[in-house]
Formats: sequence, structure tokens, C-alpha cells
Amino acid sequence: SEGVWEATYPVTATDNGTADFLITFADEAGNVGDNVSGPLEDTSQITIDNDDPILTRVIISSDNDNTTLAKAGDNITLTFDASEALIVPQVDVGGILTPATQTPGNDSQWEVVVEVTDAFMSMDNVSISIPVEDFAGNRISNVDSTDNGSFVFVDRDAPSILNVSLVSSNPNGAFARAGDNLTLNFTTSESIQDPLQSMSIQGLGSIALNSTNNGTLWTAVGQVLNNSSGSPALSLTVLDQAGNRRSPYLDQFSHITLDTSPPTLTELSFVSSNKPDNSSQYAKAQDILNLSFQFQEPVQRPLVSIAGD
Repeated sequence: SEGVWEATYPVTATDNGTADFLITFADEAGNVGDNVSGPLEDTSQITIDNDDPILTRVIISSDNDNTTLAKAGDNITLTFDASEALIVPQVDVGGILTPATQTPGNDSQWEVVVEVTDAFMSMDNVSISIPVEDFAGNRISNVDSTDNGSFVFVDRDAPSILNVSLVSSNPNGAFARAGDNLTLNFTTSESIQDPLQSMSIQGLGSIALNSTNNGTLWTAVGQVLNNSSGSPALSLTVLDQAGNRRSPYLDQFSHITLDTSPPTLTELSFVSSNKPDNSSQYAKAQDILNLSFQFQEPVQRPLVSIAGD
């Protein structure tokens, strides 16, 4: 009969590939028309796709000096490869939804770049969730892990300096003279980078620095220099492994006095009781010799010898 004809084909789960067609026909008189096969140039190609898309590579990294760490302002990059063309995935990185973009020249490779902000949970690994759906509507469960074990740990917190103490090797711990050692001990709230270049203790020469407990327990030892005076004031700046900087820690340590100058006499009197006015330059038995003196600073009990005794 005349009119519009329609042919339908229910796609089965085993079908895959190009959906071609072929039309053979003849009129009522038996005249055979030319076969028509397609798709034609003016019709769209239909692809039958029953295969689930898969991600063949999932990697996450940071532009921090340590690519497994990220601080505020750093960028986190998630890249993944797909086995076929995908609908643009809206990827969750650390709770931030961002559309993935295709790598120029590679339709199967995708990338998501997210800047670390206050919205990211600190002191935790970055979570990911990648929806995977092809253009035929085949989808798999969201991918929430990398395939190579890569990770990024977000650290937005500046390290704290705790339990700071300074002791002198001088027998009188309230003082330190030239050549004495001062020992600084402190702890940090997390592992930090070597702080030696940002540490200064007034009056000391070179400082030997050691750490234990994964870079959270620190000991610094330095020797008092000649001509040092005052108190051994400390200035210390620390950075954690992600690069978060703590404002300088300052302490005067006024409980220790740097004293590298020998004491000197400021007054001296040596008299005899041989005359009532103590003016005699002589002394006999039963006379008293009286030596009095004063220093410019407090001293330990001095040893005094008079007339050889």
C-alpha cells in the first residue's frame, strides 16, 4: 500500500556497534526498486552501546612543593582517563562540585582543578567522587578513589609552638658566661620543616638542632659568645610540611642573664687600727687589719688572704 512505512528494532543487551539499515522494495506490479542502505549522508549515525564506561586512570596531586599536601591557596588537580566519551562529569573534590574539562587533543582524558579554601576540611585527605556516564546512558557507580594510591592531605592550620624552655649549663642556672651552653627545648603541634634558618638566640654562636617524634620534639644547643650580655632573647618562626607559617615566637628568657665580663673592684680600703683614726701605716700585735672592698656587680663569696693567711 502507499504511505509511510516504519520499521522498529528492539535493541538487545548483546548489540554493540553501528546501527546500519537496508531497505529492499518493489511496487505492486513487481518492479524492484534500488536497495537503500544507511545511514545516509543526511541522517545521523546511530551507535548501539551496551558497554559500561570505565575509568582507566585516576590520579590526584597538589601544586604544593610536596604534591601530597595542600594548604590554603594551593591547587588540587584530579585527572582521569575514560574508556569512551562521557557526559561532562560534575566532580566532587573535597565537597566542591566542579565540572571536569577535557584535556586539549585528548577526548578521553579529563581534568578538574580546585583551589583549597576555607570550605575544605583541614587535617584530612581530600575526598573525591566522579560520576561516570556515557552518551548512551550507561553508567557505573561513582568513582571515589584513585587507582595508583595517590592522595592529597589538606592542612590549612599553622603549627603551634609549645612547652618552650631554656636552660644554662652554668652551675648557677640564672647566669651564662662565655663558653657555657644554652639548651632550648620546644614541641610543635605537628611535624614542621627544619627551623634552623629562622631561629635566633641572642648571644649564641652556631646552633646545633635535633628533632625526634616525627619532627615535633626539638632541641637546640648553642654556646655563649664572648662579649654577650643581657638576656638570651629567642625569635623562632616555624613552617609545617605543607608550608603554613606560624608568626614569630618571641621570648626574652629574662630568667637567664648573659654575663661574659669579669667582675672588677670599684672601691678598696685597707687600714690598720694602730692609730685611732686608722691613719697608721703600721700594725703590731693585737692591732686589727681591716680590708673592705666593693664590686660593680654581685659576686660569689670571695676568698681573701691578708698577711699571708
